Amino acid sequence: MLIHAGGSGVGTSAVQLVRLAGGVPIVTAGSEAKLQLAKSLGAAAGFNYKEGNFSDKVLEFTKGMLFQKVSITKKKKDYKTSQRCKMK
Repeated sequence: MLIHAGGSGVGTSAVQLVRLAGGVPIVTAGSEAKLQLAKSLGAAAGFNYKEGNFSDKVLEFTKGMLFQKVSITKKKKDYKTSQRCKMK
């Protein structure tokens, strides 16, 4: 599952829940510290959305596999970019 704001309170909870359910959480966040926090809680990978197009990096990490679920984001640009990573 692709989780936006992976270093936030909701994001870190989502990382742990996805991991407990047997899923593979991959996160985006706006700083290295937040990415490291998410990884310490079980995120398989993390990408800084401020450093270019995160969807390309996510798809490279997943070897082109798409997600069934993508967490909701309030940012219109991030929402559109996220849809590249989601199954239709």
